[in-house]
Amino acid sequence: MNNSYIEHKYNNSTTQIDRINNNGNYEADNCRWVTSQENNSNTRKNISFIAIDINGQKYESNNQSEFARIHNLDNSAISKCLKGKYKQHKGWTFKIKE
Repeated sequence: MNNSYIEHKYNNSTTQIDRINNNGNYEADNCRWVTSQENNSNTRKNISFIAIDINGQKYESNNQSEFARIHNLDNSAISKCLKGKYKQHKGWTFKIKE
């Protein structure tokens, strides 16, 4: 990992070090270089949810930020829908998958 870090630092890379298993340690077998977006998506806080669009099409996801990005939605508004603070966001409804 040390050589990888030195090469990374001097190549002015925009990637970050990330743990593959968030419950594991920062050690060579459990780390990788990822973009900041990938790093932000790799979290223990991810929950599975169902999203229903304005046409009634259902989607299942466990990555709220990526889902918001793909569908041009506001991540914080999705959170508020999942918490029951909002009924919908841009015509979409959301519920936590049980």
